[in-house]
Amino acid sequence: HELMHFQQSYSDCENSELLLGKLIEEGVCDFLVSLLTENNQVSPGVQRNLDYLQIDSNYTFVMLELKRDIYSPDLSKWMHNGGAITDRPSNLGYTMGFLICKSFYENSTNKKQAIFELLNTNNFKKIIEASDFKELL
Repeated sequence: HELMHFQQSYSDCENSELLLGKLIEEGVCDFLVSLLTENNQVSPGVQRNLDYLQIDSNYTFVMLELKRDIYSPDLSKWMHNGGAITDRPSNLGYTMGFLICKSFYENSTNKKQAIFELLNTNNFKKIIEASDFKELL
């Protein structure tokens, strides 16, 4: 995951410090690591959150909260919150970013270009809009 950050070069200054940008920044790292692993494995933390999101009421809750917070610079409910949050699993922002990036990639016809865009976008919204999560915007 951390090595993927060295490949990123973003120029979306408007959204880079908002949850919107951080979802992509962190989610792409988890997604690309899974893309490179045997059987597309995810980290235990991402898997725990994916299991949580399989329950319809949890998914609905998370999507409502994420839509409300997407333009906020406050990441406290979504990232870097292990042990500090009680109404949801920690670090759900990473997992939601993973899902957005995965969806963007899967929806893209040119996979090589999609990976380039995930690592170098100048428009974080464009990635979300081209994913199955556009309703967050």
